[in-house]
Amino acid sequence: MKDPAAPPPRLRTRPVSPERLRQEATIAVLVARLVVRLLGPRAALVGRPCPRAATRRGRPTAGSIVEAAGRAARLWPRTSCLAEAIAARWLGQRYGHAMDVVVGATRAGEGLAAHAWVEQDGRALRPAAPGAHVRLGVLQRSETA
Repeated sequence: MKDPAAPPPRLRTRPVSPERLRQEATIAVLVARLVVRLLGPRAALVGRPCPRAATRRGRPTAGSIVEAAGRAARLWPRTSCLAEAIAARWLGQRYGHAMDVVVGATRAGEGLAAHAWVEQDGRALRPAAPGAHVRLGVLQRSETA
């Protein structure tokens, strides 16, 4: 006999598999690369929010999302850290994690070397070397909770 409290089959959610997360990260990195190159970083950051995934139970952690975006970015040569951070933010937003894209810089000879990464609650999810970059500011705040 069926459990009357169980949700209908179409509403049941399954955990996100690592393979699916890897596929979504690869697509997000490719789209972020295109948007950054064709429309500029501002357009990538100001774009419409990603649709939320229906997954409630078994959603990926913020750390696994950032790791998947990093692995996907390494598949495509010359992917900028900004495109990787934007892709991680999009995926985080999709799975209900509030992530911020942050940019930092350090002196490199007579110029500046910049780097972008994502933070959650003010903590870098994949930090660079300690003291490598001075935080300049948050480029985009997430509006997800």
